[in-house]
Amino acid sequence: MEELKGVNEEVLSIVRKSLEVLSRYPLCDRCLGRLFARYGLGVDNKLRGKAIKTLLLMTLHKEVERGVLSPDAVNDVIRNSGYPLINLRGLIAKENLGTVKCYICNNELDILIGEAAIKASSKLGSLDVRTFLVGVRAGSLMERREAEIVESLGIESWESIRREVKREVGKAIQRLTGLRPNFKEPDALVIIDLDRRDVEVNVYPLYLLGRYLKLGRYISQMDWVLKDGSLKYELSIETVCRELARALGGKEVVIHAAGREDVDVRMLGNGRPLVIEVKEPIKRYVDYDRIAREVSSRFNNWVKLIIKESVPPSIVTKVKEEVHQKNYLAVTYVEEGISDEDVNKIKNTFKNLSVRQLTPLRVLRRRKEVLRIKRVYEVDGIKLSDRLAAFLIRCDGGLYVKELINGDKGRTEPSFSSVLGKSIEVVSLDVIHYLGF
Repeated sequence: MEELKGVNEEVLSIVRKSLEVLSRYPLCDRCLGRLFARYGLGVDNKLRGKAIKTLLLMTLHKEVERGVLSPDAVNDVIRNSGYPLINLRGLIAKENLGTVKCYICNNELDILIGEAAIKASSKLGSLDVRTFLVGVRAGSLMERREAEIVESLGIESWESIRREVKREVGKAIQRLTGLRPNFKEPDALVIIDLDRRDVEVNVYPLYLLGRYLKLGRYISQMDWVLKDGSLKYELSIETVCRELARALGGKEVVIHAAGREDVDVRMLGNGRPLVIEVKEPIKRYVDYDRIAREVSSRFNNWVKLIIKESVPPSIVTKVKEEVHQKNYLAVTYVEEGISDEDVNKIKNTFKNLSVRQLTPLRVLRRRKEVLRIKRVYEVDGIKLSDRLAAFLIRCDGGLYVKELINGDKGRTEPSFSSVLGKSIEVVSLDVIHYLGF
């Protein structure tokens, strides 16, 4: 049929290239089939290789019988192919030609795939995981020999041995364990070493999205280690999160929080968003919030963790970079005295007002000099006594509220102090609501 002419030419090209390959290199069915992986949609490489060798048997048998090919011309192909071409021995030679093991895998690839799948399944079975991904270390002897054939013979229809091993081992693991492959965010990574015939399984970190409340003062976010190795403050958010990680069998914890408050500032209300990264957790699919409550209770709930759910690592960036607002409650002290009129002046002045702040003097040793422009949206306040007043402040995240109040020697403008022309100090400061993530 005329419409099959192009197909016949394609088949002939496969026959010619296969003969060229097998005349120089002994290959098993799987390694031969992999060189022609782009032909035969959905066909396993081993089956593809068998099909190519069967086609060669039919072709060579016909050509030898017709006298077009001499027996000597196909001896190497038979020796390098094995079954079924070995059946041509009786037709072309009196002596046993024998066969040679595969140049790429030494006829061991099927065994290696099976062994790797069993080892990986055993290791995964001891872990609390539901998804996995298979990887193969680069640079193995098999991979180098395959590259030699591909490059020397100009083969463009191949797929790599690493890709095939990943696929075949992955399918076997799925059959053996019922776990699902996940190519984007797996729970565990199976790594196969073809040279050592070894398998290792690495558990990906667990990312827990939640919030923390800090109900006491002088609790740092991270451990504050002094020069002598002791802790400056007895308790930190990091300490509590580390206990959470231990409860999950994790080896290490990393905190990704949406900013931080000063050590003497409480974090109340709905809490500050954070992602807790637990390295190599043994427990993964559990009631995180129940465990978080148990851990928090060990510290008398001075730090309270609220865990919402496990999330992909991409959420870390969103939590840390999200633009947000916060509500603060500040109790202030004015040595010169404060009146109701002073309170009203501050309330009326700080409405949707941009504030310019240089890095505060108190943190300048550890942070570089930067000019920040933040917005104060609303201030409410009440006089408590002749020298005390309380203010509710809604402002941008990242605004230094203590300096908004005391002016930081003119480095924050405007400030409560500059508006009143009086020295104002912060007695206590609390975050009472986080508006955002």
